[in-house]
Amino acid sequence: FRPSFLGHVVVEVLIDATLLQRDPTLGLQYYRAIESVSGAWVQGVVNRVARVPTDQLEHWISKFCELRFLYDYLDDDKLLHRLGQVMQRVSLPPLDGHHCQQSLRGWLPQARRTVAQRCDLLLERPK
Repeated sequence: FRPSFLGHVVVEVLIDATLLQRDPTLGLQYYRAIESVSGAWVQGVVNRVARVPTDQLEHWISKFCELRFLYDYLDDDKLLHRLGQVMQRVSLPPLDGHHCQQSLRGWLPQARRTVAQRCDLLLERPK
């Protein structure tokens, strides 16, 4: 489970990084769009349809906008930190071992190039 989950997440964030590199204004547009919708309203809608209500979603939407972590995907060290947070959030083993960190640091530049080269294909709608 861990390799496939982590691979999926890494490809997604490297696509985001590629898109931000191509057009730096996309991040600003993205956050403006999210900020244009009330977090309280989103939480209310979720609570109408979810089995288990939440009182935290409004806070997390606000925090999401405040942190603007999409920009962290452009830097390998910051990206590794964010991936570690994802692993913790889904109760998977941390990526904090020295060997693991070094392996990922060595692999990320090539992964970035590969995703950037294939970004349009990855985003293409199936026919």
